[in-house]
Amino acid sequence: MPQVSEILDGYLTKRDLARELHRNQRTVDRWHTQRIGPPRITVGNLVLFRREAVNEWLCSREQRRAAQ
Repeated sequence: MPQVSEILDGYLTKRDLARELHRNQRTVDRWHTQRIGPPRITVGNLVLFRREAVNEWLCSREQRRAAQ
């Protein structure tokens, strides 16, 4: 894949996101379909995820242990 331009610094492709989360790209697609995944940006056929938005999404999924 060609070098990503500076304007796209801070963004992940679907492939990059799947790799960093140790998931399949189809899982990322399924999350989008089910509206449970991180917010994404589409530019033509290119699907991008802002790294900061992915981090916020991960934090929002944090679960606390119930009080005993």
